[in-house]
Amino acid sequence: MVPNIQVLMLIVCGDIRIIVCCADIRDYSSYPAVVDWVGSHLEGEGLNVLVNNAGIAHWEGFEDITKELMLDCLESNCVAPLMMAKVLLPCCNIATV
Repeated sequence: MVPNIQVLMLIVCGDIRIIVCCADIRDYSSYPAVVDWVGSHLEGEGLNVLVNNAGIAHWEGFEDITKELMLDCLESNCVAPLMMAKVLLPCCNIATV
């Protein structure tokens, strides 16, 4: 098992495999291990769908919001999901529909 990845569910129904896992998307150093782990479950078929459900919210009022809180949201909600999708792109490129 790769550190920071928790398998929540593995569903196999005929030719359809759904693997749900949880990873710290802002742990960029774990990305190679995540790609290896995902690839090991694809059996050479490629990744057809990636649901990258990442996000945080800060509920401070306008007067209390800080640059650090805004940058934290931006990294968690925009930058890190895009970087994860980018490293998984090779898995997507070999997928067949």
